[in-house]
Amino acid sequence: MRKKFRAILALSILGSACCIVGCSAGDELDQYQKQGYTIQVTYDANGGRFTGRTGVTVIDLFNPSKYQADESGKVHIQLTEPTDSSRTAAGAEVTLTMSGCFFAGWYQNREVVKNAAGKVVDVDNNELEEKDGLYYRPGTEDVVTPAYRYSGYWDFKEDTVDYAVADSEPLKMTLYAGWVPNYCFEYYYQDAQGDWTLASTTVFDYKATNAENSETHDWDTIQLPDWKDGVMNHSYRYANQQLYEFPKKEGETFVSAYTDANCTQEISGKTFTHTGTLDYETCTAVNPVQKIYIKTKAGDNYYRIDKASDLSKNGDLKGNYVITSDLDFTDVKWPSIFGTGTFTGSITTENNKIVKISNVTANHNGSGTVGGMFAKIADGAVIENLTFENATLNFNSAPSKKNEGYFGLFAGQIEDGARVSNITVGGAIRIGKAQNWTENYDLHLCANGNTSGITRTAVKVSVYGEYLWAEECYDYIIEVDSVQVENEYILMSVSSNVDMRKKAEAEYFIGEY
Repeated sequence: MRKKFRAILALSILGSACCIVGCSAGDELDQYQKQGYTIQVTYDANGGRFTGRTGVTVIDLFNPSKYQADESGKVHIQLTEPTDSSRTAAGAEVTLTMSGCFFAGWYQNREVVKNAAGKVVDVDNNELEEKDGLYYRPGTEDVVTPAYRYSGYWDFKEDTVDYAVADSEPLKMTLYAGWVPNYCFEYYYQDAQGDWTLASTTVFDYKATNAENSETHDWDTIQLPDWKDGVMNHSYRYANQQLYEFPKKEGETFVSAYTDANCTQEISGKTFTHTGTLDYETCTAVNPVQKIYIKTKAGDNYYRIDKASDLSKNGDLKGNYVITSDLDFTDVKWPSIFGTGTFTGSITTENNKIVKISNVTANHNGSGTVGGMFAKIADGAVIENLTFENATLNFNSAPSKKNEGYFGLFAGQIEDGARVSNITVGGAIRIGKAQNWTENYDLHLCANGNTSGITRTAVKVSVYGEYLWAEECYDYIIEVDSVQVENEYILMSVSSNVDMRKKAEAEYFIGEY
Protein backbone atom coordinates (compact mmCIF):
# COMPACT_ATOMS: atom_id res chain seq x y z
CA MET A 1 0.00 0.00 0.00
CA ARG A 2 2.85 2.39 0.82
CA LYS A 3 4.46 1.92 -2.60
CA LYS A 4 1.15 2.64 -4.25
CA PHE A 5 0.80 5.82 -2.19
CA ARG A 6 4.26 7.09 -3.15
CA ALA A 7 3.72 6.38 -6.85
CA ILE A 8 0.60 8.52 -6.95
CA LEU A 9 2.15 11.23 -4.81
CA ALA A 10 4.97 11.69 -7.33
CA LEU A 11 2.46 12.80 -9.95
CA SER A 12 0.75 15.34 -7.76
CA ILE A 13 3.18 18.09 -6.75
CA LEU A 14 1.56 21.49 -7.37
CA GLY A 15 3.89 24.53 -6.93
CA SER A 16 4.18 25.59 -3.35
CA ALA A 17 1.34 23.34 -2.31
CA CYS A 18 1.45 19.58 -2.12
CA CYS A 19 -1.35 17.34 -3.26
CA ILE A 20 -1.39 13.87 -1.75
CA VAL A 21 -3.50 11.06 -3.19
CA GLY A 22 -3.66 7.72 -1.50
CA CYS A 23 -5.39 5.34 0.81
CA SER A 24 -3.64 6.73 3.89
CA ALA A 25 -1.34 9.66 4.66
CA GLY A 26 0.59 8.38 7.66
CA ASP A 27 3.90 10.00 8.52
CA GLU A 28 3.97 11.94 5.25
CA LEU A 29 1.34 14.37 6.53
CA ASP A 30 3.23 14.88 9.76
CA GLN A 31 6.41 15.61 7.85
CA TYR A 32 4.75 18.28 5.76
CA GLN A 33 3.13 19.86 8.82
CA LYS A 34 6.54 20.14 10.51
CA GLN A 35 7.76 21.94 7.38
CA GLY A 36 5.09 24.61 7.83
CA TYR A 37 2.26 23.13 5.77
CA THR A 38 -0.32 23.87 8.46
CA ILE A 39 -3.32 24.28 6.16
CA GLN A 40 -4.89 20.97 5.16
CA VAL A 41 -7.78 20.66 2.69
CA THR A 42 -9.21 17.17 2.28
CA TYR A 43 -11.40 16.27 -0.68
CA ASP A 44 -13.70 13.45 0.39
CA ALA A 45 -14.98 11.48 -2.62
CA ASN A 46 -18.02 10.70 -0.47
CA GLY A 47 -18.66 7.27 -1.95
CA GLY A 48 -17.19 8.12 -5.33
CA ARG A 49 -13.90 7.08 -6.89
CA PHE A 50 -10.85 9.07 -7.88
CA THR A 51 -9.22 7.64 -11.03
CA GLY A 52 -11.42 4.57 -10.68
CA ARG A 53 -9.96 3.51 -7.31
CA THR A 54 -11.97 2.85 -4.15
CA GLY A 55 -10.83 4.55 -0.95
CA VAL A 56 -8.65 7.20 -2.59
CA THR A 57 -8.61 10.64 -0.94
CA VAL A 58 -7.06 13.86 -2.19
CA ILE A 59 -5.37 16.10 0.36
CA ASP A 60 -3.90 19.52 -0.39
CA LEU A 61 -1.36 20.97 2.07
CA PHE A 62 -0.44 24.66 2.07
CA ASN A 63 2.33 26.59 3.79
CA PRO A 64 0.85 30.01 4.63
CA SER A 65 4.33 31.57 4.78
CA LYS A 66 4.61 31.13 1.02
CA TYR A 67 1.64 33.48 0.43
CA GLN A 68 1.41 37.25 0.63
CA ALA A 69 -0.72 38.37 3.58
CA ASP A 70 -3.10 41.30 3.29
CA GLU A 71 -3.08 44.32 5.56
CA SER A 72 -5.08 42.45 8.17
CA GLY A 73 -2.51 39.67 8.28
CA LYS A 74 -4.54 37.08 6.41
CA VAL A 75 -3.59 34.98 3.42
CA HIS A 76 -6.22 34.03 0.90
CA ILE A 77 -5.58 30.74 -0.89
CA GLN A 78 -7.50 29.79 -4.00
CA LEU A 79 -8.00 26.05 -4.33
CA THR A 80 -7.62 23.90 -7.42
CA GLU A 81 -10.27 21.30 -8.13
CA PRO A 82 -9.03 17.75 -7.53
CA THR A 83 -9.97 16.80 -11.09
CA ASP A 84 -8.04 19.67 -12.69
CA SER A 85 -5.57 18.29 -15.24
CA SER A 86 -2.90 20.76 -14.06
CA ARG A 87 -2.37 18.53 -11.04
CA THR A 88 -0.52 15.96 -13.15
CA ALA A 89 2.77 16.61 -14.90
CA ALA A 90 1.42 15.41 -18.26
CA GLY A 91 -1.92 17.15 -17.89
CA ALA A 92 -3.67 13.79 -17.67
CA GLU A 93 -7.34 13.58 -16.79
CA VAL A 94 -8.15 12.99 -13.13
CA THR A 95 -11.61 11.41 -12.90
CA LEU A 96 -14.17 11.38 -10.13
CA THR A 97 -17.08 8.99 -10.62
CA MET A 98 -19.89 7.23 -8.80
CA SER A 99 -22.07 4.58 -10.39
CA GLY A 100 -25.58 5.81 -11.20
CA CYS A 101 -24.84 9.36 -10.09
CA PHE A 102 -23.28 12.54 -11.38
CA PHE A 103 -21.01 14.91 -9.52
CA ALA A 104 -22.65 18.27 -8.71
CA GLY A 105 -19.89 20.10 -6.81
CA TRP A 106 -17.88 20.35 -3.60
CA TYR A 107 -19.54 21.27 -0.32
CA GLN A 108 -18.25 22.28 3.10
CA ASN A 109 -21.04 20.62 5.07
CA ARG A 110 -23.16 17.49 4.81
CA GLU A 111 -25.72 15.70 6.93
CA VAL A 112 -27.38 12.35 6.38
CA VAL A 113 -30.97 12.28 5.14
CA LYS A 114 -33.54 10.57 7.35
CA ASN A 115 -37.08 9.55 6.51
CA ALA A 116 -40.20 10.34 8.57
CA ALA A 117 -39.41 7.38 10.80
CA GLY A 118 -35.98 8.80 11.59
CA LYS A 119 -34.14 6.14 9.59
CA VAL A 120 -31.13 7.04 7.45
CA VAL A 121 -31.87 6.39 3.76
CA ASP A 122 -29.92 6.07 0.51
CA VAL A 123 -30.48 8.16 -2.63
CA ASP A 124 -33.40 5.89 -3.59
CA ASN A 125 -35.03 6.42 -0.16
CA ASN A 126 -34.29 2.86 0.99
CA GLU A 127 -33.70 2.55 4.74
CA LEU A 128 -30.15 1.76 5.90
CA GLU A 129 -28.64 0.31 9.04
CA GLU A 130 -25.78 2.09 10.84
CA LYS A 131 -22.89 0.17 12.37
CA ASP A 132 -19.50 1.54 13.47
CA GLY A 133 -20.01 4.72 11.48
CA LEU A 134 -20.86 2.90 8.26
CA TYR A 135 -24.22 2.27 6.64
CA TYR A 136 -25.45 -1.08 5.31
CA ARG A 137 -28.39 -2.48 3.47
CA PRO A 138 -30.55 -4.19 6.12
CA GLY A 139 -29.54 -7.80 6.66
CA THR A 140 -26.42 -7.58 4.45
CA GLU A 141 -22.76 -6.67 4.67
CA ASP A 142 -23.09 -4.30 1.69
CA VAL A 143 -21.71 -0.89 2.60
CA VAL A 144 -23.89 1.84 1.09
CA THR A 145 -23.39 5.57 0.79
CA PRO A 146 -26.36 7.32 2.42
CA ALA A 147 -28.17 10.27 0.94
CA TYR A 148 -26.88 13.62 2.17
CA ARG A 149 -28.06 17.18 2.42
CA TYR A 150 -25.33 19.63 1.59
CA SER A 151 -24.53 23.26 2.28
CA GLY A 152 -21.61 25.58 1.79
CA TYR A 153 -21.11 25.14 -1.95
CA TRP A 154 -17.49 25.87 -2.86
CA ASP A 155 -16.89 28.11 -5.86
CA PHE A 156 -13.30 27.51 -7.00
CA LYS A 157 -13.27 30.77 -8.96
CA GLU A 158 -14.53 33.01 -6.16
CA ASP A 159 -14.00 31.30 -2.79
CA THR A 160 -10.69 31.23 -0.92
CA VAL A 161 -9.27 29.64 2.20
CA ASP A 162 -8.67 32.54 4.58
CA TYR A 163 -6.00 32.06 7.25
CA ALA A 164 -4.51 34.47 9.80
CA VAL A 165 -0.73 34.05 9.62
CA ALA A 166 -0.43 34.86 13.31
CA ASP A 167 -2.48 31.78 14.18
CA SER A 168 -0.37 28.91 15.34
CA GLU A 169 -3.16 26.34 15.14
CA PRO A 170 -3.29 24.20 11.98
CA LEU A 171 -6.33 24.69 9.79
CA LYS A 172 -8.11 21.59 8.60
CA MET A 173 -11.13 21.64 6.37
CA THR A 174 -12.95 19.01 4.32
CA LEU A 175 -14.86 19.44 1.10
CA TYR A 176 -17.36 16.71 0.28
CA ALA A 177 -18.25 15.58 -3.21
CA GLY A 178 -21.94 16.17 -3.77
CA TRP A 179 -23.59 13.32 -5.70
CA VAL A 180 -26.98 13.38 -7.39
CA PRO A 181 -28.63 10.35 -9.03
CA ASN A 182 -28.70 10.67 -12.82
CA TYR A 183 -31.80 12.41 -14.11
CA CYS A 184 -34.04 10.22 -16.20
CA PHE A 185 -36.96 9.87 -18.55
CA GLU A 186 -39.36 7.06 -17.64
CA TYR A 187 -41.55 5.77 -20.47
CA TYR A 188 -44.92 4.22 -19.65
CA TYR A 189 -47.27 2.20 -21.86
CA GLN A 190 -50.75 0.98 -21.00
CA ASP A 191 -51.33 -2.74 -20.60
CA ALA A 192 -54.45 -4.65 -21.63
CA GLN A 193 -56.22 -3.55 -18.43
CA GLY A 194 -55.41 0.11 -19.02
CA ASP A 195 -52.80 0.31 -16.26
CA TRP A 196 -49.59 2.19 -16.91
CA THR A 197 -46.48 -0.01 -17.04
CA LEU A 198 -42.89 1.20 -17.06
CA ALA A 199 -41.42 0.18 -20.41
CA SER A 200 -37.91 1.64 -20.22
CA THR A 201 -35.75 4.42 -18.85
CA THR A 202 -33.10 6.72 -20.33
CA VAL A 203 -30.70 8.65 -18.09
CA PHE A 204 -28.37 11.62 -18.38
CA ASP A 205 -25.90 13.61 -16.33
CA TYR A 206 -27.67 16.91 -15.60
CA LYS A 207 -24.50 18.86 -14.85
CA ALA A 208 -22.65 17.65 -17.95
CA THR A 209 -25.67 18.31 -20.15
CA ASN A 210 -25.95 21.89 -18.92
CA ALA A 211 -22.23 22.66 -18.94
CA GLU A 212 -20.93 25.31 -21.32
CA ASN A 213 -20.08 23.89 -24.77
CA SER A 214 -21.21 20.45 -23.61
CA GLU A 215 -20.95 17.62 -26.13
CA THR A 216 -24.10 16.15 -24.56
CA HIS A 217 -26.07 19.39 -24.41
CA ASP A 218 -29.18 17.79 -25.97
CA TRP A 219 -29.28 14.63 -23.85
CA ASP A 220 -31.99 16.19 -21.70
CA THR A 221 -34.22 16.42 -24.79
CA ILE A 222 -36.10 13.54 -26.34
CA GLN A 223 -37.51 13.38 -29.83
CA LEU A 224 -40.93 11.83 -30.20
CA PRO A 225 -41.50 9.22 -32.92
CA ASP A 226 -42.27 10.84 -36.24
CA TRP A 227 -42.87 9.84 -39.83
CA LYS A 228 -39.80 9.37 -42.01
CA ASP A 229 -39.88 7.97 -45.55
CA GLY A 230 -43.42 6.80 -44.96
CA VAL A 231 -42.92 4.83 -41.73
CA MET A 232 -42.83 5.71 -38.05
CA ASN A 233 -39.25 6.48 -37.01
CA HIS A 234 -38.13 5.94 -33.40
CA SER A 235 -34.44 6.80 -33.82
CA TYR A 236 -32.61 10.07 -33.34
CA ARG A 237 -28.93 11.00 -33.19
CA TYR A 238 -27.78 13.40 -30.52
CA ALA A 239 -25.38 16.19 -31.41
CA ASN A 240 -22.45 13.92 -30.48
CA GLN A 241 -23.85 11.27 -32.89
CA GLN A 242 -24.84 8.80 -30.19
CA LEU A 243 -28.04 7.01 -31.18
CA TYR A 244 -31.22 7.58 -29.16
CA GLU A 245 -34.13 5.17 -29.48
CA PHE A 246 -37.60 6.10 -28.30
CA PRO A 247 -39.00 2.88 -26.78
CA LYS A 248 -41.32 1.00 -29.12
CA LYS A 249 -44.20 -1.22 -28.07
CA GLU A 250 -44.27 -4.43 -30.07
CA GLY A 251 -47.17 -4.66 -32.48
CA GLU A 252 -48.29 -1.07 -31.75
CA THR A 253 -47.89 2.31 -33.44
CA PHE A 254 -47.17 5.54 -31.59
CA VAL A 255 -50.00 8.07 -31.50
CA SER A 256 -49.19 10.68 -28.84
CA ALA A 257 -47.32 11.30 -25.58
CA TYR A 258 -48.27 13.06 -22.34
CA THR A 259 -46.61 14.25 -19.14
CA ASP A 260 -49.47 13.09 -16.90
CA ALA A 261 -51.14 9.72 -16.39
CA ASN A 262 -54.58 11.21 -17.10
CA CYS A 263 -53.34 12.24 -20.56
CA THR A 264 -54.46 15.84 -20.24
CA GLN A 265 -51.03 17.39 -20.89
CA GLU A 266 -50.10 16.31 -24.40
CA ILE A 267 -46.58 16.94 -25.64
CA SER A 268 -46.83 19.09 -28.73
CA GLY A 269 -44.13 19.30 -31.34
CA LYS A 270 -41.40 16.80 -32.13
CA THR A 271 -39.16 17.34 -29.11
CA PHE A 272 -39.56 17.63 -25.37
CA THR A 273 -37.01 18.87 -22.82
CA HIS A 274 -36.74 17.46 -19.30
CA THR A 275 -38.30 19.84 -16.78
CA GLY A 276 -35.99 18.98 -13.88
CA THR A 277 -33.56 21.47 -12.38
CA LEU A 278 -30.72 21.35 -9.86
CA ASP A 279 -30.15 23.63 -6.88
CA TYR A 280 -26.36 23.71 -6.87
CA GLU A 281 -26.18 25.59 -3.58
CA THR A 282 -27.72 22.67 -1.70
CA CYS A 283 -27.07 19.85 -4.18
CA THR A 284 -30.80 19.26 -4.37
CA ALA A 285 -32.43 17.67 -7.40
CA VAL A 286 -35.77 19.16 -8.40
CA ASN A 287 -38.06 16.88 -10.42
CA PRO A 288 -35.23 14.58 -11.56
CA VAL A 289 -37.64 11.96 -12.93
CA GLN A 290 -39.62 12.97 -16.03
CA LYS A 291 -42.43 10.54 -16.76
CA ILE A 292 -43.69 10.14 -20.31
CA TYR A 293 -47.07 8.43 -20.87
CA ILE A 294 -47.47 7.03 -24.36
CA LYS A 295 -50.65 6.31 -26.30
CA THR A 296 -50.58 3.83 -29.18
CA LYS A 297 -52.94 2.09 -31.56
CA ALA A 298 -52.98 -1.58 -32.40
CA GLY A 299 -50.87 -2.65 -35.35
CA ASP A 300 -47.48 -1.61 -36.59
CA ASN A 301 -48.39 -1.42 -40.27
CA TYR A 302 -49.32 2.26 -40.50
CA TYR A 303 -47.79 4.50 -43.14
CA ARG A 304 -47.90 8.21 -43.91
CA ILE A 305 -47.13 8.79 -47.57
CA ASP A 306 -45.80 12.17 -48.74
CA LYS A 307 -44.14 11.10 -52.00
CA ALA A 308 -44.28 8.24 -54.49
CA SER A 309 -41.00 6.70 -53.32
CA ASP A 310 -42.46 6.31 -49.80
CA LEU A 311 -45.23 4.11 -51.16
CA SER A 312 -42.90 2.28 -53.55
CA LYS A 313 -40.65 0.94 -50.79
CA ASN A 314 -43.41 0.28 -48.26
CA GLY A 315 -45.72 -2.09 -50.11
CA ASP A 316 -47.81 -3.98 -47.53
CA LEU A 317 -51.01 -5.89 -48.27
CA LYS A 318 -52.14 -5.30 -44.68
CA GLY A 319 -50.91 -1.70 -44.62
CA ASN A 320 -52.94 1.26 -43.46
CA TYR A 321 -51.88 4.25 -45.55
CA VAL A 322 -52.66 7.94 -45.30
CA ILE A 323 -51.76 9.81 -48.49
CA THR A 324 -50.94 13.44 -47.77
CA SER A 325 -50.13 14.83 -51.23
CA ASP A 326 -50.28 14.07 -54.95
CA LEU A 327 -47.96 11.26 -56.04
CA ASP A 328 -46.14 11.06 -59.39
CA PHE A 329 -44.82 7.58 -60.20
CA THR A 330 -42.75 8.62 -63.19
CA ASP A 331 -39.54 6.53 -62.85
CA VAL A 332 -40.87 5.14 -59.56
CA LYS A 333 -42.01 1.54 -59.20
CA TRP A 334 -45.55 0.77 -58.12
CA PRO A 335 -45.46 -1.77 -55.24
CA SER A 336 -45.52 -5.09 -57.10
CA ILE A 337 -47.11 -6.86 -54.14
CA PHE A 338 -50.31 -4.85 -54.73
CA GLY A 339 -50.62 -6.41 -58.17
CA THR A 340 -50.14 -10.00 -57.04
CA GLY A 341 -51.79 -10.37 -53.62
CA THR A 342 -55.00 -9.61 -51.76
CA PHE A 343 -55.13 -6.15 -50.23
CA THR A 344 -56.80 -6.15 -46.80
CA GLY A 345 -55.64 -2.79 -45.42
CA SER A 346 -56.72 0.78 -46.08
CA ILE A 347 -55.66 3.70 -48.26
CA THR A 348 -57.19 7.01 -47.27
CA THR A 349 -56.19 10.65 -47.61
CA GLU A 350 -55.48 13.42 -45.14
CA ASN A 351 -58.67 15.31 -44.28
CA ASN A 352 -60.51 13.25 -46.95
CA LYS A 353 -59.19 15.42 -49.76
CA ILE A 354 -58.96 14.01 -53.29
CA VAL A 355 -55.36 13.02 -54.11
CA LYS A 356 -54.02 12.52 -57.62
CA ILE A 357 -51.79 9.51 -58.32
CA SER A 358 -50.25 9.73 -61.77
CA ASN A 359 -48.10 7.66 -64.15
CA VAL A 360 -48.42 4.34 -62.36
CA THR A 361 -47.30 1.25 -64.31
CA ALA A 362 -48.42 -2.11 -62.95
CA ASN A 363 -46.73 -5.07 -64.64
CA HIS A 364 -48.36 -8.49 -64.75
CA ASN A 365 -45.59 -10.99 -65.37
CA GLY A 366 -46.41 -14.14 -63.47
CA SER A 367 -48.77 -17.06 -63.58
CA GLY A 368 -51.41 -15.52 -61.30
CA THR A 369 -54.92 -15.27 -62.66
CA VAL A 370 -55.82 -12.01 -60.91
CA GLY A 371 -54.11 -8.77 -61.79
CA GLY A 372 -54.23 -4.99 -61.99
CA MET A 373 -52.77 -2.13 -59.99
CA PHE A 374 -54.42 -4.14 -57.22
CA ALA A 375 -54.87 -7.86 -57.85
CA LYS A 376 -57.69 -8.34 -55.34
CA ILE A 377 -59.28 -5.96 -52.83
CA ALA A 378 -60.73 -7.96 -49.96
CA ASP A 379 -63.91 -7.70 -47.95
CA GLY A 380 -63.27 -5.02 -45.27
CA ALA A 381 -60.49 -3.25 -47.14
CA VAL A 382 -60.81 0.51 -47.67
CA ILE A 383 -59.57 2.63 -50.61
CA GLU A 384 -60.95 6.16 -50.88
CA ASN A 385 -60.52 9.59 -52.46
CA LEU A 386 -57.94 8.80 -55.16
CA THR A 387 -57.72 9.85 -58.80
CA PHE A 388 -55.46 7.70 -60.98
CA GLU A 389 -54.25 9.48 -64.10
CA ASN A 390 -52.26 7.88 -66.92
CA ALA A 391 -52.17 4.51 -65.17
CA THR A 392 -50.97 1.49 -67.14
CA LEU A 393 -51.64 -2.23 -66.72
CA ASN A 394 -48.94 -3.95 -68.73
CA PHE A 395 -49.35 -7.65 -69.53
CA ASN A 396 -45.81 -8.72 -70.25
CA SER A 397 -47.04 -12.29 -70.23
CA ALA A 398 -50.52 -13.50 -69.42
CA PRO A 399 -51.03 -16.81 -67.62
CA SER A 400 -51.67 -19.96 -69.59
CA LYS A 401 -54.59 -20.97 -67.39
CA LYS A 402 -57.73 -20.97 -69.53
CA ASN A 403 -60.39 -19.94 -67.05
CA GLU A 404 -61.11 -17.92 -63.91
CA GLY A 405 -58.84 -15.07 -64.90
CA TYR A 406 -59.74 -11.65 -63.48
CA PHE A 407 -57.97 -8.54 -64.68
CA GLY A 408 -58.63 -4.81 -64.71
CA LEU A 409 -56.69 -1.59 -64.91
CA PHE A 410 -57.52 -0.68 -61.31
CA ALA A 411 -58.15 -4.14 -59.84
CA GLY A 412 -58.61 -7.71 -60.93
CA GLN A 413 -61.36 -8.33 -58.37
CA ILE A 414 -63.09 -6.20 -55.73
CA GLU A 415 -65.06 -8.20 -53.16
CA ASP A 416 -68.54 -7.05 -52.19
CA GLY A 417 -67.59 -6.02 -48.63
CA ALA A 418 -64.71 -3.78 -49.71
CA ARG A 419 -65.21 -0.04 -49.29
CA VAL A 420 -63.93 1.51 -52.49
CA SER A 421 -65.27 5.03 -53.00
CA ASN A 422 -64.40 8.32 -54.70
CA ILE A 423 -62.00 6.54 -57.05
CA THR A 424 -61.35 7.79 -60.60
CA VAL A 425 -59.27 5.74 -63.01
CA GLY A 426 -57.91 6.44 -66.49
CA GLY A 427 -54.98 5.16 -68.52
CA ALA A 428 -54.08 2.16 -70.65
CA ILE A 429 -54.17 -1.62 -70.79
CA ARG A 430 -51.36 -3.05 -72.90
CA ILE A 431 -51.28 -6.74 -73.84
CA GLY A 432 -48.17 -8.53 -75.09
CA LYS A 433 -46.93 -12.13 -75.24
CA ALA A 434 -50.37 -13.32 -74.15
CA GLN A 435 -50.78 -17.06 -74.69
CA ASN A 436 -54.08 -18.85 -75.27
CA TRP A 437 -56.22 -15.87 -74.38
CA THR A 438 -59.80 -17.18 -74.21
CA GLU A 439 -63.24 -15.92 -73.46
CA ASN A 440 -62.98 -17.26 -69.92
CA TYR A 441 -60.83 -14.31 -68.94
CA ASP A 442 -62.71 -11.39 -67.33
CA LEU A 443 -60.63 -8.50 -68.64
CA HIS A 444 -62.28 -5.28 -67.48
CA LEU A 445 -61.39 -1.72 -68.43
CA CYS A 446 -61.45 -0.84 -64.74
CA ALA A 447 -62.16 -3.71 -62.31
CA ASN A 448 -64.26 -6.80 -61.72
CA GLY A 449 -66.66 -7.12 -58.81
CA ASN A 450 -67.92 -4.22 -56.71
CA THR A 451 -67.11 -1.20 -58.89
CA SER A 452 -69.86 1.10 -57.62
CA GLY A 453 -67.39 3.56 -56.09
CA ILE A 454 -65.25 3.93 -59.21
CA THR A 455 -65.51 6.41 -62.07
CA ARG A 456 -63.66 5.48 -65.25
CA THR A 457 -62.24 8.03 -67.64
CA ALA A 458 -60.69 7.09 -71.00
CA VAL A 459 -58.77 3.79 -71.09
CA LYS A 460 -56.60 2.89 -74.08
CA VAL A 461 -56.36 -0.79 -75.08
CA SER A 462 -53.47 -2.00 -77.21
CA VAL A 463 -51.73 -5.21 -78.20
CA TYR A 464 -48.01 -5.14 -78.81
CA GLY A 465 -45.20 -7.47 -79.78
CA GLU A 466 -41.83 -8.28 -78.36
CA TYR A 467 -39.02 -6.51 -80.18
CA LEU A 468 -36.50 -8.88 -81.74
CA TRP A 469 -33.23 -7.04 -81.86
CA ALA A 470 -31.51 -9.20 -84.47
CA GLU A 471 -34.31 -9.20 -87.05
CA GLU A 472 -35.47 -5.66 -86.31
CA CYS A 473 -39.03 -6.83 -86.16
CA TYR A 474 -41.67 -7.67 -83.57
CA ASP A 475 -42.64 -11.15 -82.47
CA TYR A 476 -46.41 -11.49 -82.00
CA ILE A 477 -47.24 -14.59 -80.01
CA ILE A 478 -50.92 -13.90 -80.65
CA GLU A 479 -52.67 -12.54 -83.68
CA VAL A 480 -55.62 -10.35 -82.83
CA ASP A 481 -58.53 -10.73 -85.21
CA SER A 482 -60.70 -8.19 -83.42
CA VAL A 483 -60.99 -6.21 -80.18
CA GLN A 484 -64.19 -4.74 -78.81
CA VAL A 485 -65.59 -3.60 -75.48
CA GLU A 486 -69.00 -4.65 -74.14
CA ASN A 487 -70.22 -3.53 -70.72
CA GLU A 488 -66.69 -2.42 -69.83
CA TYR A 489 -65.27 -5.86 -70.66
CA ILE A 490 -62.57 -6.25 -73.31
CA LEU A 491 -63.42 -8.98 -75.82
CA MET A 492 -60.72 -10.23 -78.16
CA SER A 493 -60.94 -12.68 -81.00
CA VAL A 494 -57.51 -14.24 -81.45
CA SER A 495 -55.84 -16.90 -83.49
CA SER A 496 -54.00 -18.95 -80.91
CA ASN A 497 -50.60 -20.54 -81.25
CA VAL A 498 -49.58 -18.10 -83.94
CA ASP A 499 -45.98 -17.05 -84.19
CA MET A 500 -46.02 -14.01 -86.44
CA ARG A 501 -42.87 -12.15 -87.23
CA LYS A 502 -43.14 -9.02 -89.21
CA LYS A 503 -41.91 -5.52 -89.26
CA ALA A 504 -44.50 -3.37 -87.59
CA GLU A 505 -45.09 -0.60 -85.17
CA ALA A 506 -44.89 -1.51 -81.50
CA GLU A 507 -48.66 -1.24 -81.12
CA TYR A 508 -50.37 -3.97 -83.14
CA PHE A 509 -53.90 -2.87 -82.27
CA ILE A 510 -54.98 0.21 -80.43
CA GLY A 511 -58.33 1.51 -79.30
CA GLU A 512 -59.61 4.03 -76.74
CA TYR A 513 -62.75 3.51 -74.68
